[in-house]
Amino acid sequence: MTVRQLFILISILLSLSIVLLALLWTNAFWLFMVILPLIGLGIHDMVQTEHTILRLYPVIGRIRFLF
Repeated sequence: MTVRQLFILISILLSLSIVLLALLWTNAFWLFMVILPLIGLGIHDMVQTEHTILRLYPVIGRIRFLF
């Protein structure tokens, strides 16, 4: 399983688990305020064509720019 596939799988599972948690605790929807920007950033990284590192390693590849 590649990092891209793992990112997609984790994004789907995390979103579904937040929705299920929100059925029991309505404040759980606030977790989407943290998760959705990260998922959006990862999707942007996967579809962009300029940086191969970002395309292969969504979100994690951004650590490269810190050093």
